[in-house]
Amino acid sequence: MNNIKSESKDSNFWSFIFTAVFIGAVAYGVYALYVLGVDFSVTVFEFVILALAIFRLIRLSTYDSIAQFARDIFTDREWSDAGDGTFLVTRIKPKKGPRRKLYELFACPWCIGVWVSAIVMFFFYYAAITWPVIVLLALAGLASVMQLSANLVGWHAEGKKISVDEHENSRDH
Repeated sequence: MNNIKSESKDSNFWSFIFTAVFIGAVAYGVYALYVLGVDFSVTVFEFVILALAIFRLIRLSTYDSIAQFARDIFTDREWSDAGDGTFLVTRIKPKKGPRRKLYELFACPWCIGVWVSAIVMFFFYYAAITWPVIVLLALAGLASVMQLSANLVGWHAEGKKISVDEHENSRDH
């Protein structure tokens, strides 16, 4: 029981620290942009592009295998011999400390989404040169949405096909 309380206190402590860092970074970023005289308006087109870019970065940081190396920084790993010359890697959430909180941050698309949004918005307003990267990410995000939609339609159609086949097979018997 004491171990659970200790982990909970540790988790709350690091949640507080990372929240304070986030609030401080956002406040500093907004202040810096304000001092530079940045106009904080955004068109509907820019909003859609930013949303798609942020969506793609969230998926990249939480799910995509290409970013696994970054997520692995915050995991503990156990290696075991599979017996056929290969090794199995088991990723384990750290028990406590900042690595555990960062592991949880990168495992949660809603959590990392706030951080990613702040970073993208800062660079959108700060450096116009980032616009092509943002558009690239938006196109990749739109392509992801299209692929996920196509998969959903395909799975739905396949489910209907199986249902019809099962219904016909049950009538034949």
